[in-house]
Amino acid sequence: MPNPSVLYIVGWAVAILAAAMLVPLAVALSHGEWNEASSFFISGLVTMFLAGGLIAGARGHSAPVDRQQSVVLLLLVWMVLAICGALPIYFAVPRAGLIGALMESASGLTTTGVSALGSVDALPRTIVFWRSLLQWLGGALVLLSILLILSPFRISGPAGPAFGKLPVLERSDLPRRIKSVTATVLPVYAGLTFACFVALWAFGVPGFEALCLALSTLSTGGFLPSDAGIAQYGSAMVEFVLIVFMGVGATSIVAHRATVARGGARHSLQGESGSFVLLALVAALALTFYHVVAGAGSGVSLLENFRVALFRAVSIVSTTGFDNASAGFSIPVPITALLMLTLVGGCAFSTAGGLKIFRISMLLKQSGHELDRLVHPHGVSIVRMAGRSTPPRVVKPVWILFSVYLGFAIVISLTLALDGLSLQNSLALAIAIVSNSGPAIALGPAGADGDLIAGLSVATKTVLTAGMIVGRLELLIVLSLFSAGSWRS
Repeated sequence: MPNPSVLYIVGWAVAILAAAMLVPLAVALSHGEWNEASSFFISGLVTMFLAGGLIAGARGHSAPVDRQQSVVLLLLVWMVLAICGALPIYFAVPRAGLIGALMESASGLTTTGVSALGSVDALPRTIVFWRSLLQWLGGALVLLSILLILSPFRISGPAGPAFGKLPVLERSDLPRRIKSVTATVLPVYAGLTFACFVALWAFGVPGFEALCLALSTLSTGGFLPSDAGIAQYGSAMVEFVLIVFMGVGATSIVAHRATVARGGARHSLQGESGSFVLLALVAALALTFYHVVAGAGSGVSLLENFRVALFRAVSIVSTTGFDNASAGFSIPVPITALLMLTLVGGCAFSTAGGLKIFRISMLLKQSGHELDRLVHPHGVSIVRMAGRSTPPRVVKPVWILFSVYLGFAIVISLTLALDGLSLQNSLALAIAIVSNSGPAIALGPAGADGDLIAGLSVATKTVLTAGMIVGRLELLIVLSLFSAGSWRS
């Protein structure tokens, strides 16, 4: 029998999603999109009915939530919310089909941002907004998942002193912990999103598009409000705002909260945040050199090349996937650089996908440590992370996760290849799925777009949908559910 505490929490998560459907309902009414309004009204009623059933059925029946039940909770929340979020898309965009709508919903919630609906301009404005709102809600869910459930497994990232200031309650009182951490973290997340919206609007982006872009940027999701992309605004300041807030979304929410708690004092760029900035700058310089050598555009200055390269670098490393290149600047990012940067991803305790910078740093330091042992077999060397020694028992799960991560991507790549995609497209899309950086693949030479994805079979779309959700969770933790030993009391 399912844990009643798990079902109770899932019920409240579904209730929040049902309440969120009131916002696109208002958007539909304001735009005169009556069909979409009825779609969200019916979907909201169905979703609220499901939430009420789960909450009423589990009320008064509490049970401890252990580690395995916590993972089950995460899987249930992601799957049920993805299904409920797909309902209005299915009703409003019949051509998407049931699996296409589910894939779109899961892509938004997991902040992957890959779309199977084709042209954005052909979609109702309400659905365009709903996709962006799903990404923002998904980003919030990512943060709560990391802070509440994944962190105790000790492989979600270095906590640091800032995390120690967050309220930590007894594990058996999970509902109370959820309320406490939500009240602590989400106001910062919402405040940063509002600041991004105001900045974009102030620099000339229309209000509706500014709101959709802000929701996608802080969640590092990548859904755009129009097919014209970022280049249509023709503003360096708009791009600068997006660079800043893509970086904010891809760095630790814990560090941002600490900055707010200090009254807006200078943000620390030490540790992972500093590594993120350094990686983005190095990638930008490399892309600038590549643009110049490849002859990007006609009469494009070096400064213009660097501006495009910096935007692309931050967009890829943050797993957002925006592109600011104009039609005359059609130089793709080298596929090797694209795959490496998306695989690395952003920082721990952020909405970004990928393996995370701290894990890659740990793997590189451990590799150097092993090479040093080959040269000096009797020497004593210590792997240090964040100024602390890192024992092998901490490094070993990261190596295993890295191997499983690549293996999972290979399985998805083979599935795509069997559906007729080229090797390059299959590999690029598979990495984008597991690293939740869907739109970034359009920056490379593969250029897998929405029309290509829409033509995939139902079975392949189902695999991609599952890949997005599993990619958002720690693969090792998900695999632990299939171990009989983990369920023994």
